[in-house]
Amino acid sequence: MKLIGLFSGFSILGALVYQYLYLSPVCPLCWWQRIFIFPIAIVAAVSVATRTQTNHFITGIMGTLGLLFASYHYYGHFQKYVLGNPFLIPCSTSALEPSCSESPIIIFDFITIPFMGMLALSAIVWLSYLAYQKSQQA
Repeated sequence: MKLIGLFSGFSILGALVYQYLYLSPVCPLCWWQRIFIFPIAIVAAVSVATRTQTNHFITGIMGTLGLLFASYHYYGHFQKYVLGNPFLIPCSTSALEPSCSESPIIIFDFITIPFMGMLALSAIVWLSYLAYQKSQQA
């Protein structure tokens, strides 16, 4: 649970740095990813503080749901930035929201913010599974 908390904490820190330091706009799909990743840090902290052994179910479910949103978002970015296809995923419901098709961060021509979210959430889901395996052995 400590590692799950660290991954979640670093993800929160990275998201806030991109939003407030680099002034990167946050699209609706990014908000949905944050809705699932931010509470994982709290669940992990409470789990470590109270030595609760069963919170890996909560972190695993929340991580999986966040991973679904991150994968869907990155699918659109992959289509646009890697394959050169038009961005076809409907995202913004009003003109005031930033578009999900824009990515201010592109590293090595394929790493975008949703890709980073996919990596962090995949690690959280995997660590939750390992915590489950460990609890079954005890």
